[in-house]
Amino acid sequence: MAHFFRSPTAVPPSPLAEDDEGYFAAAKNNRGLLQREYGRTATHGFLHAPHPLRRSVLAEIAEKFPEEITATAASRFRATTDLSVASSLHHHYGYLTGRSTPASLSCSFVNAGDYTHHTRLSRMLATRSHGVFCIGESADAEVPADEQDRVLRAFLSAYFPVRSPFERA
Repeated sequence: MAHFFRSPTAVPPSPLAEDDEGYFAAAKNNRGLLQREYGRTATHGFLHAPHPLRRSVLAEIAEKFPEEITATAASRFRATTDLSVASSLHHHYGYLTGRSTPASLSCSFVNAGDYTHHTRLSRMLATRSHGVFCIGESADAEVPADEQDRVLRAFLSAYFPVRSPFERA
């Protein structure tokens, strides 16, 4: 049974709009697909965390929704017609078909482009209280790229002082 980790972030209840951010547009498209097929409404997204996926569920989604999957795969960049298959649709579909279940996970998200998030890195290093964390950056980052790089290199070197055997020297 695959587990998924719900986010407190709601998918806006408004209809799909051209100016929706890519992930919200995809979430709204997922919601529309699930409403059409199952009469159920997806209200929330999922944490920025690793989620196990079942190949059988992905294959079934591709078989059940070939036009939508083909259109999403054909998009070079995010389009307002896309689905978010691995990060959302798999979990909702798996849940509705009895092959995914909600679970909990200690997780944190840090936006490296936001100065106020940099204190989270220090706290994470000191407490090591999360099972997983995601470091991302928004399109409108206030922190210059070279500063983000310097801060993240220092954090990651301290958090992971021993090189993995899978890393290049």
